[in-house]
Amino acid sequence: MIENVVDKIIVKIRSLVEDISKKSSESFIYLSSSVFILTESNIIDIIRVQKNGSTLGSGEFDYDPLTNEITITASLVSGDIIIVDFNYYSKYSDTEIRSYIEGALAYISLHYCQDFEMEHDLDVYELFPTPTNRETDMIAMVASILMKPNYSEYKLANVTIKYPRIEDKDKKIWKLIKSFQKRIGIFDTIDFVNDRTIEL
Repeated sequence: MIENVVDKIIVKIRSLVEDISKKSSESFIYLSSSVFILTESNIIDIIRVQKNGSTLGSGEFDYDPLTNEITITASLVSGDIIIVDFNYYSKYSDTEIRSYIEGALAYISLHYCQDFEMEHDLDVYELFPTPTNRETDMIAMVASILMKPNYSEYKLANVTIKYPRIEDKDKKIWKLIKSFQKRIGIFDTIDFVNDRTIEL
């Protein structure tokens, strides 16, 4: 469940930069330590943990996202095979994307009438003032340009935005924000028209 506006923006950015979730699994052989380190980073969730083909209950293992470690609390004997199935993002962590959102907010504050700030309390991040849905689209697109400046095309579910291939990121961002300020073109299209290509 998406809890706040920053999480919503992250989902939009992942769509724009084509960082889709994937499924994978890793296997381990127990020798002496019940702690196993998953090699994939940016893990979303653990789907299932098996010991010798039998699925362990949620109380029989623990996953620490900070260290990427699975600790098996069920009893183990040497030679037991542990298989961990999980979902993950292949390109960016939420932390990396939030840093690009911060960069996008700096660009927006220079060229747009609204100044947004990202604040957090523990692991909950929020933007103040709360942006409209159209503004979250703008923030997501600016962040995506910062992440993938050489892309000439950015896609959301209902719109494709194309830039000339030789245009630099600053000009792309400037044109995007100016288009938003005029309330014409790209963002009206995102809100009201499906499957349309816009060339800037």
